[in-house]
Amino acid sequence: MRSSNRTLRSTRSARSNMTSAAIALTLFAAAGCAGASDGPSAGPADDRAVQDAQVAVDAAYEGTYSTPPSTASSPPEDKNVWVISCGQAVIGCSTPSDAAVEAVEAIGWNVNLYDGKLGADNAYADGVRQAVAGDADAIIIASIDCSLIKQPLAEAREAGVEVVTLLSYDCDDPRLGGGEPLYSASVIPNADEKTVSAYSIAQGKMKAQWAIAQTEGETVALSLYETDNLLGADIAKGFEEEIKACSSCRLVSLKFTLADIASGALPNKVSQALLKDPEINAVMTPYDSLLVLGVAQAIVRSGRNDEIASIGGEGYSPNLELIKNNGGQDAAIYESTEWFGWAAVDSLVRVFNDDAQEPAGIGSQLLDGDHFPETNKAGVVPPVDFKAAYLKAWGK
Repeated sequence: MRSSNRTLRSTRSARSNMTSAAIALTLFAAAGCAGASDGPSAGPADDRAVQDAQVAVDAAYEGTYSTPPSTASSPPEDKNVWVISCGQAVIGCSTPSDAAVEAVEAIGWNVNLYDGKLGADNAYADGVRQAVAGDADAIIIASIDCSLIKQPLAEAREAGVEVVTLLSYDCDDPRLGGGEPLYSASVIPNADEKTVSAYSIAQGKMKAQWAIAQTEGETVALSLYETDNLLGADIAKGFEEEIKACSSCRLVSLKFTLADIASGALPNKVSQALLKDPEINAVMTPYDSLLVLGVAQAIVRSGRNDEIASIGGEGYSPNLELIKNNGGQDAAIYESTEWFGWAAVDSLVRVFNDDAQEPAGIGSQLLDGDHFPETNKAGVVPPVDFKAAYLKAWGK
């Protein structure tokens, strides 16, 4: 129930040496934590939830990655492409955006990178309109939901500009009004999770399973729930559903917005939540970038870092350092957002060629202080050489 790597390791080791019967007896004897999502309960820890979570966690350490599409789709010549980042100051935006730029350059197309600055000063809409005015043949959107740029996207469609997105939600999503889809294509993460929504919800569930296993079912989880971005909302949805399914767990949902990120207000909100509820022993942050931008520091400043199991997002290099050094983050669900950038370019090639979209093969992998995959200066080394696969498919 501690967040230091040393204590987490000893807890997990002790658990692995118990028989199922011993686990059940131990959990039954343990004092119950808060119940469901509304208040405390007096019952014992949910031993079934703990055992199921541990099975899922053990599988999650292995990861769910496959391979990029095997069918070739050759890029046409002389295209002008704009990549619009959700915000280059945030690593979760800059990494897939920079990767998309790299992939476009590898093909030999002209490319422009536009910084959306988290939507400040209408930057998202301005970026789309500048691309159209700049005679773009196509636009790649990195993690910006259609509803935030609906009119500019309609203008791009009218101008004949193709728009491909990664980790974004189209306007036909019922939560965005259920209107006409305005993206030409979206990256399909993998064969099992064919939408960004399914992929994100699965990641949220994986995070909850880790938290339940770490706290042995006595889980009081603080869930950071972004209300103006469906990616973050779906991660929180998966997490919260799994926590609520644990009868001895309690959920504390902290809602935030893009403005809270841009203004730097989110870490203070986390500090206030931890101060208000001293029983919180797990924190779920949807994206690694939020931990680097102050959430991890808020956990450390609370004085309860060694009591809180904190899990983040994508496994970026700065976050790996936090995990190694007990710096307010203990785990992450690795996903290669760089792979998403290359997959978006492959999706665009298929749009130009009128070829069918195929799953990119991008999965998820749980990592923590005891389970570290191979890393380099950029972070986790992907289990597949996706760049070589795409270059081969493109005839490069």
